[in-house]
Amino acid sequence: MKVDPARAKALTTQLESVTARLTSAAKGRPVRLVAVSKLKPANDILALHRDASVVHFGENYAQELIQKVDLLPSTLRWHFIGGLQSGHAKKLAHIPNLFCVSS
Repeated sequence: MKVDPARAKALTTQLESVTARLTSAAKGRPVRLVAVSKLKPANDILALHRDASVVHFGENYAQELIQKVDLLPSTLRWHFIGGLQSGHAKKLAHIPNLFCVSS
């Protein structure tokens, strides 16, 4: 999968801004940033994972999450953050790097 360097740079710059605000608001408390990838291409996720070491990504469409899991490294930790239909629960349960379900 190819990552556009200009897009990767833009994403990393945006992430740095968010991380700075998060760190300031956390006031020393431990926090976890979950980058929500709703409707974003797998290339964007890969760019943040490779270039900025982002590990936790959230998705709120089960079908999209299932597709992205097959395309992206298993070192990612996925968070399902949407309404979960019973027909998709079994499919999500088979994702080895599914970190949590918040439905």
